[in-house]
Amino acid sequence: MQHTLTKKFVGLAIAVASIGGVAVGSAGTASAANGQGRMATDLNYRLGPGEPSRVLGTIPNGTVLTIECTLTNYSVTGPWGPSNLWDRVFWNGQHVFVSDAWVWTGTSAAVAPPCGAAPAPTPVPTPVPTVPTAARAVAWAKSMIGNTSYNGLCEKFVENAYGVFGVPLGYWTALADFNAQKAAGRIHTTANDIPAGALVFFRNKSDGGNGHVEIAVGNGTFITSAAKVQYVNLSWAGTFLGWAPAPTNWPGR
Repeated sequence: MQHTLTKKFVGLAIAVASIGGVAVGSAGTASAANGQGRMATDLNYRLGPGEPSRVLGTIPNGTVLTIECTLTNYSVTGPWGPSNLWDRVFWNGQHVFVSDAWVWTGTSAAVAPPCGAAPAPTPVPTPVPTVPTAARAVAWAKSMIGNTSYNGLCEKFVENAYGVFGVPLGYWTALADFNAQKAAGRIHTTANDIPAGALVFFRNKSDGGNGHVEIAVGNGTFITSAAKVQYVNLSWAGTFLGWAPAPTNWPGR
């Protein structure tokens, strides 16, 4: 945990050497040369918090450490007065304790949570509601009402509504699309309750053998791209062949 230095002590000026920790040391002549605290002696570290705990070794003066957590235990008098606060740090491959009385953090208060305290819960992001692929296709088709650039390109229109831009996912004609869905057993021939987003296929005398396809928007209404993108009813386009959901490999918008 990093802590901004907020206090200064006459005769003892110890600076943090790098981001992410605090400089440690013990009493002696201090110098702030090169941005690093310089002390006369090193700092003992122990297996547990408190003077009775066995000393495992020393941490070199001027080392920058990250304080993981803190405990209160035996009071120790350091350069800035007594403190019963002990800091747990990771040193030499293990978690050990040092007296906060000999660690410069800029404050006499704890700069890390108590050891053993439950970590703060990780915020769970609010999921972004997803719009079904069919709903996005219908929304796009509605946004194109009045557009004349898809006249004679009905298959391209429904494919673009689903984020498809030609082969290999798309089809050359509406009739080719119909035949593929029929071969896959996906064609429904009932004209009632056609769901929004469904591809609705027709044949008529003027389609040049290519067939015709529209997008259902629900409630017996459809969007066609001929001669401009517009709302129509089921009897508008000619002979009804059936409807199918959009192919499952169409990615959607």
